[in-house]
Amino acid sequence: MIRPLRILVLFLVAAGLTLGVTALTSSALAYALAGVVIVVVVLFGTPFALVQTRPRKQAAPEPEPAGFVRRVGF
Repeated sequence: MIRPLRILVLFLVAAGLTLGVTALTSSALAYALAGVVIVVVVLFGTPFALVQTRPRKQAAPEPEPAGFVRRVGF
């Protein structure tokens, strides 16, 4: 799980970059895009948070019952 401080930092970086590009282009489309990016980051944390970085640990397989014989072949 991503820590809240990390989400805040990533949000500020995304907002800063988006608004920086918006200020350079100064078009209505860029302002709309900036709003969409900020809303997505606020709602979902970050797009990177949706991607699982570490695989989940799988549960150990259940042991076979006593006297169980695994037969291989026909």
